[in-house]
Amino acid sequence: MGAARAFSRDFLQSRVVGIPGGQELWAALKKLNLQPNRKFSAEELGQIAEALQVDHIATGSLIKSEHDIIMSLSLLDSKTGETIQSFRAICRGERGLIAGVDELTRKIKLALNIPRRLISHDIDDDVSQSSPDRPKP
Repeated sequence: MGAARAFSRDFLQSRVVGIPGGQELWAALKKLNLQPNRKFSAEELGQIAEALQVDHIATGSLIKSEHDIIMSLSLLDSKTGETIQSFRAICRGERGLIAGVDELTRKIKLALNIPRRLISHDIDDDVSQSSPDRPKP
């Protein structure tokens, strides 16, 4: 499972953070005549956020080294374009990627000022446990 798909799965199950589904994202990109799977400018991210009617948007990258995968993510206020918080997780191979996604989704919820008690009661199944195509130990 790719990192973007894992993030999406983790947030779609949440009761405290809502995200548009993949179809809404693809429709917004098509409407804006933007090609997927490339780096977007700050202006384009603002247009995407406006088309999706969301308050926040995240952007990031994956860098693969010999043994590790480094996930870098920035959470942006869609109205101002300002970075709310940046996150980074270093994962040991693809098996560590899913655990890194789980860790970062919790940090994103905290950065959105969601009360800890709501986060602790949120549906937060470990993506690695719910993924049908997770790597076998």
